[in-house]
Amino acid sequence: MKNVITAFKEHKTFKYNRPWDVNTLTFPSDTITPPHYADTIEVLLCCDIMGEIYIGGHKYTLGGKQVFYIPPKIVHSVFYKKNDGYVKVLKINFEQLKPILGIEEILKHESKSLLCLPMHIPCFAETSKISDIFQNSDNIFEVCESILSLFSLLVRYSETSDFNVLKNDLSNHNLRKIILWTESNYLHKISLTEISSLVGYEKHYFCNKFKGLTGISYVNYVNNLRIQHACMLLSNGSSVSDVCDECGFENLSYFIQLFKKTVGVTPKTYSANISKKI
Repeated sequence: MKNVITAFKEHKTFKYNRPWDVNTLTFPSDTITPPHYADTIEVLLCCDIMGEIYIGGHKYTLGGKQVFYIPPKIVHSVFYKKNDGYVKVLKINFEQLKPILGIEEILKHESKSLLCLPMHIPCFAETSKISDIFQNSDNIFEVCESILSLFSLLVRYSETSDFNVLKNDLSNHNLRKIILWTESNYLHKISLTEISSLVGYEKHYFCNKFKGLTGISYVNYVNNLRIQHACMLLSNGSSVSDVCDECGFENLSYFIQLFKKTVGVTPKTYSANISKKI
């Protein structure tokens, strides 16, 4: 059985004097980061990674050395295949950065905005040097200079980019609405008719649209949220049957089967492994 680790939305707290962060990820197992968005500016430096990434409804195939830019509040999802590569995730707290460096005002001088910059740029080596400064420096002047260098690259490549995030803003707005509603209701029974009516779509059109923009079906998206919650409950000592009920699953055998498919082990084994670590 394929072992698929599921990653979920991160609510990150930045230090007052350090509104940026760099984290390196590796993928010893297939990993799913389901549709989500954040208030941060995010840059992914992908080195020899395999899989697919969806940003603002646009799909890219991962491979080799690539750089992806994700503006604040843009829905994105990633499907990483098991590999020996790595991803450096650079995050900038946009709101916290504003009093220090007005990126939006600077972009206006170039008739640009955060949403009209290219999501994929072919400059891994340059961006990697910039991320090293973010990772190793606490000097705000040095980091601000690096932020300007980063956006200078994005502006440079925006002249040759054939599309930008703004072109899909309506769909992105609906995706944010869907994500917010689902994360408040995923522990209850959800009908496709109910969620599709939320954004004014017919059920079958909604299903096709959601998967086309995110790479994952809505049903699988909801189940991933439920399995993540199940892992938390099992880690806290809840029984398998109680977890099944609390996470919105009506059938115990289906819950066990889905949990094993997603996490790689049964809920009982997962709970036992957690107990051994305590």
